[in-house]
Amino acid sequence: MKSGMLALALAAAATALSAAETVDLVSAKGTKAAGWVTFDAPAGGTFTATARLDGFAPVVSVVTKEPRDPNAFFTDLPGIGEKVPVGVGLADGAKGAPAKAGETMTVRIAVPVDETVAPGVRKGTVAIACGGRTEERELWLTVLDYALPA
Repeated sequence: MKSGMLALALAAAATALSAAETVDLVSAKGTKAAGWVTFDAPAGGTFTATARLDGFAPVVSVVTKEPRDPNAFFTDLPGIGEKVPVGVGLADGAKGAPAKAGETMTVRIAVPVDETVAPGVRKGTVAIACGGRTEERELWLTVLDYALPA
């Protein structure tokens, strides 16, 4: 009985660990998959993030603090239309934002999904770099088999 519970606990821990390493996005056809994910800066310097996903062009932005403060004033993100707090320190992912070693950085990933895209799961990567160190996480996009009504 105890060994069974230990095996179950280890399986749950492994599942939690692998979930933390994967960035999962979901979208219906003709919409945009978008999500926020946090990374700890591996070193001090300019924190950059890029994403690759076969057949898609992910748009990556970096913010210098968590963009979900309910007391913050909000504004539209240019070209994206999502509401985020004013003064959040948004930067193009490739241009980056300043970071200290170990500082938690928030990355926004948006993937436009055309109405003609076949449903299924696509895999790619999100790479973050800071201070000469680079880390990667898997990026998964699940395209659902329907389009939202206009």
